[in-house]
Amino acid sequence: MSKKQAMAKDNRRKNAGGVKPDAFHCVNTLVKLFNQFERRKFKQFDQQKGIVIILYLWLTHQLDNVKFKSKSDELASTMLPDCVRVSSSADCNKHCFRTRVYGNISWVEYALPDPTLDDITYRWQPIPPSLNTLFHQFVSQQNYNVKWLEESEKLQLSTLLGQKWEFPTKQKGLPALRKDVFFKYISNCVLLDNDLSISAKSVLLGKERLHHRSATAYEKEDSDRITYKVFYAQERYINRLFQQVRLNNFEALFPIYIPSSKYKRDVQRSHTSTVSLINKKLDQSIPQHFKNEGRISQVRLERYKDGDVTIIENPIEIGSHRGIPEAEVSHFFRSLEQELRTEKPIKSANLQQYIVYFNLCTCHLALLLILLTGVRPHHAISIERAWYFGSNKAYVKDKGKLRRIILSDFMLRQINHYFDLHKSFSIRLPSMPLSQYLWHLYDENGQPKLLTARYLRRFMHARFHGKDPYMLRHVFAQVALTNIESVKLTVSQIARLMGHSDLGEHLGSDHLFPAALIPLEKHLHSLPKCFNLSEVIYV
Repeated sequence: MSKKQAMAKDNRRKNAGGVKPDAFHCVNTLVKLFNQFERRKFKQFDQQKGIVIILYLWLTHQLDNVKFKSKSDELASTMLPDCVRVSSSADCNKHCFRTRVYGNISWVEYALPDPTLDDITYRWQPIPPSLNTLFHQFVSQQNYNVKWLEESEKLQLSTLLGQKWEFPTKQKGLPALRKDVFFKYISNCVLLDNDLSISAKSVLLGKERLHHRSATAYEKEDSDRITYKVFYAQERYINRLFQQVRLNNFEALFPIYIPSSKYKRDVQRSHTSTVSLINKKLDQSIPQHFKNEGRISQVRLERYKDGDVTIIENPIEIGSHRGIPEAEVSHFFRSLEQELRTEKPIKSANLQQYIVYFNLCTCHLALLLILLTGVRPHHAISIERAWYFGSNKAYVKDKGKLRRIILSDFMLRQINHYFDLHKSFSIRLPSMPLSQYLWHLYDENGQPKLLTARYLRRFMHARFHGKDPYMLRHVFAQVALTNIESVKLTVSQIARLMGHSDLGEHLGSDHLFPAALIPLEKHLHSLPKCFNLSEVIYV
């Protein structure tokens, strides 16, 4: 395999929809982690506390690039955070936890950072259902605003994570993930999740770690919807491991020792109660608050002399700020359609009036192309004749390579109407060679000229103040994310429509898997109705 082929294969492997890490291998590595606490050196450590903190760091991707090799107190202190429990009325800050009752169900929530334009805002993220019982047993017993780890405990826990992990005697020889790969299990699941939106992925991992980094610039979601998506995504990642544990009857290998307050440092753990990390009781019911309309709102308790009041905080917007509301887009195109009807020349019109009308139709068609296909409005905003085949398949040059676009039936009919206009207009002009592009402009002398991005920007700005054609590409991406009436698109399908691809993800897959185009075509056919567009007969 050549270097180029290896890079292409690696890019396909990293794209959304790829194969997640092997659950059996990951479970075996988790067995080795639990076995670390059975070693004599770590039996004095509060195992319940250690497991909770490690799972929190693992769940929040804080172990991804950390190497626990040094035994210095300074290094251990910087690697392991100071986790604290706060009250329901306290502000959400870094490494904070709280317990909150929803109906009659108590739930643990932790602080998750949200990147905004100005700064980082922390919001409460519920622990996945499969881990809530474990976390609640521990967090509910902690005092408010007291650090969970002393400096000596940080050093000991850092040593535990840094040492070689070993299997229990009966499990030796089983396949397992490398420790660094295990630490990245949750992160890899996030990257490969085809149902988790780009905005949610950027919150969890940061923009720099995404496979298609530029995708975050086009989509927008509010924090309540992201909280909901992250909650159920993390549950999917944890639950697939727990199902593997049950399948292999490994429940006994995951004991949780819950010490009494009097015997927290009992070396023999004789004064502890033991439960399994995985058992049927952990499959508890989820509060109705976490199921409502695909969003989980942020709840805060305000304390007053007369009593406590529960406040639902306003969500914050995360992602693109260049989109245009669909209603405004619909209004803009309706006004443009009205202008076309007004400017349509009569039989006695002169050549200049025909040129003005022709150029108006050209700009209308170019804007429709951006809105209904999501092409980048750079350079020539048209399709080359050599790459148009009279069907819903066409190609455009995009960032130095050919990109296939899908034309809806509405767009095809509009292009045919433009051909009729061009045929009727050409008889008023002297014979000249055809332009290499399907649509173009005419100057005041009747000479064809290229439709440029600058001309189209000025055209749109004059009719839609403060807006430019590139914003229509943002609208296209946002509708692909939110529109579920025709079909719900996955992350990889949205990336395909937006032209986000790396080496190995370009032309070719459509020929091998033509059925993959069906949901894309179905979505694109629904866009004219979504934007309330009317077919315009130019002639």
